[in-house]
Amino acid sequence: MKSFRLSVVVVVLGTFAAMFSTAAWAAAPPKDAGKTVDAGTYSIMVDGKRIGAETFKIQDMGTTNVTTSHIKITEGNKAEQASTLTMNPAGELVSYAWKELSPGKSETSVAVTEKAVMQRVVMPTEKKPVEIPYMTPATTMVLDDNAFAHRQLLVWRFLQSSCGMKEGKQTCVPGKLGVLVPAQHVVAVMNIDWVGMEKLQYKGAEKDVAHLKLTSDDLEWNIWVDPADAYKILRLNIPANKVEVLRD
Repeated sequence: MKSFRLSVVVVVLGTFAAMFSTAAWAAAPPKDAGKTVDAGTYSIMVDGKRIGAETFKIQDMGTTNVTTSHIKITEGNKAEQASTLTMNPAGELVSYAWKELSPGKSETSVAVTEKAVMQRVVMPTEKKPVEIPYMTPATTMVLDDNAFAHRQLLVWRFLQSSCGMKEGKQTCVPGKLGVLVPAQHVVAVMNIDWVGMEKLQYKGAEKDVAHLKLTSDDLEWNIWVDPADAYKILRLNIPANKVEVLRD
C-alpha cells in the first residue's frame, strides 16, 4: 500500500462511552446523525512552514463511534487521502477504510473476522487485492500514518485506563497500548506517559495544559491536551523531524 509522508519522514477506551462523556468508505462518510464529540482542523507544519491540514470529526452514532479524517498536503509532495474508522461503544475495532485521492488511487480496508484482524489492500497496478492477517485482538487501536485524529482516541483511551484523581490531583501510571498501523502493515506497542501540567501559548492566550509523551522504538511524540475541554489535543510535535501539528 502506498502512503504519503510528511516531507521525507514517517509521521507516525474503559469504554468508548465513558471517554465520550469526558471528553463505508472514506469517500462517503456517514451522515451527521449522531453526537459530535470532537471536530476541527489540524494545521501540519514542517520546520515552521505549514504544508497542509487534516480535517476530522469524531462522532458517537449510538451503536458505533465513527472517526473521519481528510488530509491534504499542499506543499512539496502534494497528496490527499481520506479515512473512516468505526469502533463499537466498548472501543473495539469494527472496520477501517482508507483511500488515496491523489496522486494515486490506492485503497485499503481493515475488518475483524473470526480468525484475525484482516487488512485488504487494493493497488491500481495490481489485478488482485492483497489480504494481510494480523493475530491481534479487536481492542488493538488503529493509529495510521498522518491521521492525527487517531492520536486523540489514543489519548482518551490512556486517560480512561491509566489515570484517575487522587487527593484532588490528576495521577497517571505509564501505559502500553497495542496499535495497528495499516499504512506500514505492522502491529506495535506504544508507550504513553503523563509528563505533567504546563503553560502553552494558544491563540494569543496562555492555557494550562497537560503534557503527554508517546514513544515506540526510536519514535517520540509530545502531545499537549486541554483538561478544561475534554482533554482535546491542542498541539503535537516530533522534535527529531521538526514536525508540528496545531489545532486551528
